Amino acid sequence: MAQTSLSQGDWCDALKQLITVKFHGKFGNAPQLQDTLYWNLIFLHETHPYYNLTVKVLRARNIHGLDLLSKADCYVALKLPTAFPLVKRTPVVYNSSDPEWNEIFEYKIHGAVKNILELTFYNRDIVLSSLSNHATSITFDTGNIVPGEILNHTFALNSQEKRAELDVQFSLEER
Repeated sequence: MAQTSLSQGDWCDALKQLITVKFHGKFGNAPQLQDTLYWNLIFLHETHPYYNLTVKVLRARNIHGLDLLSKADCYVALKLPTAFPLVKRTPVVYNSSDPEWNEIFEYKIHGAVKNILELTFYNRDIVLSSLSNHATSITFDTGNIVPGEILNHTFALNSQEKRAELDVQFSLEER
């Protein structure tokens, strides 16, 4: 059986024809009732819209290297499995205790799904061991973002004397 892809307009026309056929058989010609049902179904379809999520990884601060001779070589990996199956990441910033990326990542997310973004801070291929017992992976619920507004958030990477922090900017726009 061959599958075909319908555009939104074709999908709406097909739905309206199906309602017309089913209603005509049971209720005769009731166009007002048919139109009401059609528009209610379209509304239900759009109750949970899709959004464009933009994540901008800005910078990190107070990052300590793994050895005494050099500073850290850092990057950030982003994982949002409800929107994209692969891990995205910033480029590595070499030899810096205050790396700056200003990297933008875009996702298309659905409003009915709980979208949890995982940000993981790395020093090249090794998770920063200088953060010892503190998490280097951070989770963020995108439900905290108000559509149409920009949210700047600073994540604490540890609680030592010189706090390592990660600055990230979020925005959410309805498609």
